[in-house]
Amino acid sequence: MSVTKPGPHADRPEGLPWLGRPIDARPLSGPEVAAFLDLLRALRPGEWDRAAVPGWTVRDLAAHVLGDFHGRLGRRPDGFRPVVAPGETLEAFVHRVNQDWVDLHAGVGPAGLVEALAAAGPQVVRRFEGADLDAIGLGVSWAGWPPAGSCPSSTDAPAPPAPRPPG
Repeated sequence: MSVTKPGPHADRPEGLPWLGRPIDARPLSGPEVAAFLDLLRALRPGEWDRAAVPGWTVRDLAAHVLGDFHGRLGRRPDGFRPVVAPGETLEAFVHRVNQDWVDLHAGVGPAGLVEALAAAGPQVVRRFEGADLDAIGLGVSWAGWPPAGSCPSSTDAPAPPAPRPPG
């Protein structure tokens, strides 16, 4: 049974998911992880402390990616599993967990981050390569059902956490 959705997806072919055909990006994950590691290995020491995105350095961003890898693998080295705090929105939870990873790795040097990324990255790639594109996954409000038009607007969402102070 196909669910008919009003609006721009009403004219899609029968049986086609409302988001369209899945795009199989699995073959890209290995080369992307390898290129990311090559980029990090090529950085000079001072480049790790440059701004990568507002509020985060290159080192912070590498720690964030490491956190994402471990999250996808379902574990943290210390065994901790984050939980949503009472009343916390999913978006606030994600921002908090991302910042927790950055804070957790604040004292880890570039070599340690690259080593940890090189250990976890290939495991994530294997997980992606074995993923079933037709399987139902975890839906999140900004990427799946319900349609984006029925989700709270960005003005209703909490602001991302403030960047941590340098030092």
